Amino acid sequence: MDIGIYGHSIASWKYRQDFSYITKLQNHYNANIVHTGSLCCSEERILYELKKTKKLDVAIIFHASPAYLFVPSWTRDVNSLDKDILVKKFQIPDNYDPHELAKNKELLSITADMAANRNVPNDAFHIRFQLDIMNQIPNMAAFDVVDDVLKYHDINYQEVITLWNEKGINAVKELVQQHIDNKEFYAELIDALTLNKKYLYNPELQQNRYTGALIQIDQYLKYKNIPAIHCLGKPFWYPKWVQFTSGIVDYELSKFQKNEYTDRYSSSNNGVSIEGNEIMFNKLVDLINAARSKEVIR
Repeated sequence: MDIGIYGHSIASWKYRQDFSYITKLQNHYNANIVHTGSLCCSEERILYELKKTKKLDVAIIFHASPAYLFVPSWTRDVNSLDKDILVKKFQIPDNYDPHELAKNKELLSITADMAANRNVPNDAFHIRFQLDIMNQIPNMAAFDVVDDVLKYHDINYQEVITLWNEKGINAVKELVQQHIDNKEFYAELIDALTLNKKYLYNPELQQNRYTGALIQIDQYLKYKNIPAIHCLGKPFWYPKWVQFTSGIVDYELSKFQKNEYTDRYSSSNNGVSIEGNEIMFNKLVDLINAARSKEVIR
């Protein structure tokens, strides 16, 4: 059996750890794992990689956040969601009350995910904390590129943000270039994402591209008659008029990086604990068997 697993870091199998649900699926089905995920994988990358997979008996798809921006020239994608976009989308005033903002479940959910990475409590305080951080970052997509390089060199993100705001993006590029060999690529990528936000980016356009990729993935799987498991994220990511016509839909597996089974990458390549990987494996076996037999599990 050829199994493809698509999506963000929860679908990662870089180190092929024995406790990974992917390794367990490989052993259980004596399968070929023909694809695995990448960091911040966008919906457009999922579509791109899915169509490139020549032999595929089962597709497991952890659908992406609409904020992830496809970077086809790189091995990962980036997060385009910064404060400018949040302010416009949720009409956040300069003198905002975080307790009032916390009443908006969508905004609360977005900032909670970001704040969780910095161990900030899941309450109104984390909205203020996260917005204050985001207010200092001129371009979140470009910052993802910078952070991807510097996080391996024990450089605090706050130091990078301070340098960026005091001396500009060129100073940040110079810092990045001190730690990499491919200096021209990273410098040009930072410039490209900076100009993309200035001239080519629009939140509504990003959502339209996301929805278009989502629909194409569903239709492609249906046309190819490939058994599929669609692991969905937050409900507000998907327009209510989009309905999956292929495979089986699951609403729980994507939560394992955020619930009690999160590992925060201290020992797990996919951000899920050993116990969590075991639970994911067992559930996926049921879902794969159901998808292949055309049954539907609620």
